[in-house]
Amino acid sequence: MACLYVFNPENDLALACGEPNFTPPAMARQIKRDLQLIQLWIGDEGYIYAPVNDINTCFVDRMKSCFPKSCGNQNLYVDGTNIDCISPWGWSSAIASELSKRFKDYINIDVSKIRELSHRKTSISICSYLLHYFPEIGNFSMPELCNTENDVTAMLKKYGECMVKAPWSGSGKGVFRINKVNYSNYLNWIRSTIRKQGSVICEQYLDKQQDFALEFYSDGKSIKYIGPSVFFNNSRFSYERALVASSDLLEKHLFNFMPRSYFERLKNAMVYVLDKIVPQIYTGYLGVDMMIYKEDGNYRIMPCVELNLRMTMGLIANRVGTNVLEKGKVADMSIIWHKDTKSAMEYIGSQKMPVIKDGMLESGTLLLSPLYPDSRYTAVVTVRDKD
Repeated sequence: MACLYVFNPENDLALACGEPNFTPPAMARQIKRDLQLIQLWIGDEGYIYAPVNDINTCFVDRMKSCFPKSCGNQNLYVDGTNIDCISPWGWSSAIASELSKRFKDYINIDVSKIRELSHRKTSISICSYLLHYFPEIGNFSMPELCNTENDVTAMLKKYGECMVKAPWSGSGKGVFRINKVNYSNYLNWIRSTIRKQGSVICEQYLDKQQDFALEFYSDGKSIKYIGPSVFFNNSRFSYERALVASSDLLEKHLFNFMPRSYFERLKNAMVYVLDKIVPQIYTGYLGVDMMIYKEDGNYRIMPCVELNLRMTMGLIANRVGTNVLEKGKVADMSIIWHKDTKSAMEYIGSQKMPVIKDGMLESGTLLLSPLYPDSRYTAVVTVRDKD
């Protein structure tokens, strides 16, 4: 089935807005332009919705030749090409409105239900399911929906330090760490968010050791497990980089923090829970962010930090690790901001050239999207040297 892949990384911001007429901020527009071919690496049959120009055509043709397993079934979309479905990075009223101008017959989803399920309160529902149906996963601190400033104050009094989150927000935006000392600095933001979005989500601050996620696919009937992603956020809680490796190596990394048997129970429990709430509403890729933290000297698991009802950079990293990277190797996938295009070119020029053997990346640094005359962001995979 040939899907049309549309990269709209501003999706979370569009969900927060909730309106069909949404103009992304400049940074989101820049990422959208610079990484417009990133879905090339999903590996499914389809077409990339991006300008058909010399840069894009040359890049796609070269990647198809180098990596037939991942990119061989992908092409740039040309007007009039027959497609079976549309698969944006994520669904919102804004992207549905934009695409309906050209592809009305393929827009048959209820974006209001997707927006509701994308509300961060869904993490509370998922955690409640897990505690009820799979108590062997263990106890963990439950997030709470705070409808008033007093609710947030009560959570802060209970835990001493909390994470407070907007119901909908972009990567790293609308997520803050609060305590009794800095609480007053965030009061206006908390009040404004409750007024505009109806609530905030508040949860105990945890001593995080590792971010990870489980990636899934919903075919509209059931949930399929794709594999794990292991990633690292920066101090502003935004995505910074991910480990790239085969799923078995990524799982082996996670087994440093939990037994294999626990991981299998967690994975199966999440499939069970997601089957109850997702397929009736959403078809496409999704990810559940999780966290490994320390408590009383022991590693613990927070099984649902957030449900991402969309594609994720973790999914891209997982697909590259599966279909592009030579088996047994480990790499890092980074999204890098550069002060100008010259700096981006200098950075790429300073990296080792990619070495490709039998259709797999063996060493060096691979660009996941081409450099454009005005590029400020690059997505790269750098293979680690052997220790």
